[in-house]
Amino acid sequence: MRKVYWHQKALNAFTRQKLWYFVNKGEQFVDSYQESIEKTIEQIEFMPSIGLGIRNLEGREYRKILAHPKTYIYYWYSQTELHILDIRSTTMK
Repeated sequence: MRKVYWHQKALNAFTRQKLWYFVNKGEQFVDSYQESIEKTIEQIEFMPSIGLGIRNLEGREYRKILAHPKTYIYYWYSQTELHILDIRSTTMK
């Protein structure tokens, strides 16, 4: 199992998105959204290659995966670590 590291940008985006969903969709939707993100991160902990490769830089393969409708998690990984770089949603306006 890999150790998961959340970068500050990803934490800020996740918090901002949960707040937006709470205001615009309601508490039940926020719970569903958070559960979906957590399950996706658990999946990529064990099989990080399931995401779509988007770039190789400095020996790291950056990837993204669809975690919730219109929400992507951007990450990179090594044998022992998983770095969550950003969470982007196209729903928020």
